[in-house]
Formats: sequence, structure tokens, C-alpha cells
Amino acid sequence: LPEIEFLHLTQGSGLIDAGVDLGFPYNGTAPDLGAFESDYATYVQENTRVAISYQLLQNYPNPFNPSTTIEFSLKEDGFTTLKVFDITGREVETLVNRRMKAGEHSIDYFNSNLATGIYFYRIKSGDFVASRKMILVR
Repeated sequence: LPEIEFLHLTQGSGLIDAGVDLGFPYNGTAPDLGAFESDYATYVQENTRVAISYQLLQNYPNPFNPSTTIEFSLKEDGFTTLKVFDITGREVETLVNRRMKAGEHSIDYFNSNLATGIYFYRIKSGDFVASRKMILVR
């Protein structure tokens, strides 16, 4: 089961007394915005997005300078590698090299030492292998 997180407004929050309940009269202060007017805490269920397939998405922005985001989905838990290669196929950097849980993942990639050019990123997880091209422009 996903964890349940209990949410409370912090003292001094701009949401306290910021709501207007037009269908229910109140005495004194206005209702809190985004919270119940009771002693019960509200809760939010953790948003667990289940991946239904393996997927490697196009990085964004692309072209980039000097950082970009790479997103991917894993259908099953497993050992995963995500590597960056230059145009000659030489490995430039390993971004992921560990066991990962199934689901959607995002990596922020920053490398200020790379030269302008075309690079490739490749993911391997179980039998899944995929590559995409990204362009660095200085």
C-alpha cells in the first residue's frame, strides 16, 4: 500500500482564512483554503505511476546547454544502466548503474566539460535496450 502523508497548514500560511464558503455561513474567520475546517487532517495518497512498458523518452531541452533532462520508464524492477556516448561511440559518462524500481524516472544531466556536438544516451534494463540522440550547443 502507498504511504499516506498527513498535511497541515503551517502557522502563518497564506491559506489560513483565505477560503470563502458561499453555501455555508460561518462566524468569525473565513474557512481555510485547501484544508478541512475540523480537527481531522487531510491526506494525500502518494502518486505512484506504474509503467506499463519500458520506454526511453527524448531528452529536453534538445539541443541543450549545459543541462538537460532524460526521462525513462521501467516496466519491472531490475539492474539498470544509463550511459552517455560521443559520436565515435566512446563512453563519456555513466548516469545510472544500479538496481532500480519499476516506474517513471527522471535524470537531470549536467556536464560543463563536453564540447559542442552530437551525443547518444543508452539505457539497458533486463532485455530492454534503447538509445536516443541529443545535441549540445555551446
